Amino acid sequence: AAVEGDASARETLLGVTYEWDVWRGALDERFDRRGAYLIPEGSYDWSGQGPRYVPSRPATEDPELWHQGASEHRPDLPGVVSVGEPVSGRRPTDDQLDVLVAVGAHAALAMQSAQEAAELARNRRALDELLAVSAKLGAKESVEEVLQAVAGGVRGALGFTRVAVELADPATGRLVPRASSGWSLDDPVFADRPTLDEMRPLMDARFEVGGCYLVAPEDASSLLPRWRSLYRSTLVGRGPHAWRGHALMAPLHGPDGDMIGRIWVDDPDDRLLPATELLHSLRLFADQASVAIDAAARVAELRYLADHDALTGLLNRRAFVRELADEVDRAERYGRSLALMLCDLDGFKRLNDAAGHQAGDDALREVGKVLSSRTRASDRVFRVGGDEFAVILPEADGVGAPMAMRRISLGVQTRLASIFPGLGASFGVGLYPGDATDPDELYRRTDAALYDAKRSGRRVVFSGTGD
Repeated sequence: AAVEGDASARETLLGVTYEWDVWRGALDERFDRRGAYLIPEGSYDWSGQGPRYVPSRPATEDPELWHQGASEHRPDLPGVVSVGEPVSGRRPTDDQLDVLVAVGAHAALAMQSAQEAAELARNRRALDELLAVSAKLGAKESVEEVLQAVAGGVRGALGFTRVAVELADPATGRLVPRASSGWSLDDPVFADRPTLDEMRPLMDARFEVGGCYLVAPEDASSLLPRWRSLYRSTLVGRGPHAWRGHALMAPLHGPDGDMIGRIWVDDPDDRLLPATELLHSLRLFADQASVAIDAAARVAELRYLADHDALTGLLNRRAFVRELADEVDRAERYGRSLALMLCDLDGFKRLNDAAGHQAGDDALREVGKVLSSRTRASDRVFRVGGDEFAVILPEADGVGAPMAMRRISLGVQTRLASIFPGLGASFGVGLYPGDATDPDELYRRTDAALYDAKRSGRRVVFSGTGD
């Protein structure tokens, strides 16, 4: 946890973890001296016990000199204070050992107190961060904002320096980062992400801890051969309790229980494997992220239903009124033109009466498909009610609008004739700014042209021309 000494001592020892059995043989009563343990070089076999720092000193026969590798140890929970290389070069006196024992006792009490305080602070921070995420959910913030709060909360409260919230792409299954802390979203680590199916072997029951999955690097590499190429941890330790580049993730689930992504964390700042209690907290953050994703999907669905026709999937009258006003405003601001087309089916009531409402619904869907396929990506298609449709064609003028109208009307008439004999369509077309100066007037003029087309049987009438 801390090393005071030269650079080689710090490099050798910092971040190393050991099983307690390493110390049991060394802390034997035969080495006990005034409550400390003085272990002369050669009196205990340290081989195979883990990394050990041995300073370079000349050999000597003087029994009172500090021999290479000798050290004092104070065994007291929660750890060991190990000292070496006395400035005097001699073995410690009884007074010095008494001071060392006292320091060890105080260090144990201070460490226990500090650990309890740190654990309390971490739990409080985790709770605060979880409450902050919940507040964002209540405030209906965007899913990106909520997921970013989750990533930041995990990093700040749980001590992982790198956190990513990844969702599976519906088309490819590949994990896509939606929020991160410690990484930027354009970091090269996200350039070639695995698919959710590739990650599933790492989410086996034998790796489950506290609702998360903790996988040793050798197991991760075996189950996912390209694991090492995806990312390598930088804050690693050594020993049985050290973080050695493990895979740690908390799965995210949709409302049906299917896995939709994960929270991936790495590089714990203490370089140690996380305790089960900490993983429980990570699981809570994952639950919050899952709720945020589900809530965002529901909001998106409600917004979609508010602006779309349930039968055809086209934009509805509410969206039409809004977007017509927006397009007219944009055309006026930039000195552009636009065309509005209204379409009404001829013989639709007869089709419903003769073949039933299901046939009428099928006809409406077919018209919607043809209108969508015969228009540009910039055009907007609407079902504005009953058997009436509208198309807004930005940038269309007196030349482009008739060309688009011929393409659209021919497609609709041909399709209807092939599946619903006797069913036709009439069209009215209005131009801005030639026929009107505001959206309401443009709609009225275009609607008048539509009904002129229906009465005259001419199929298509342009407002203001009579043709």
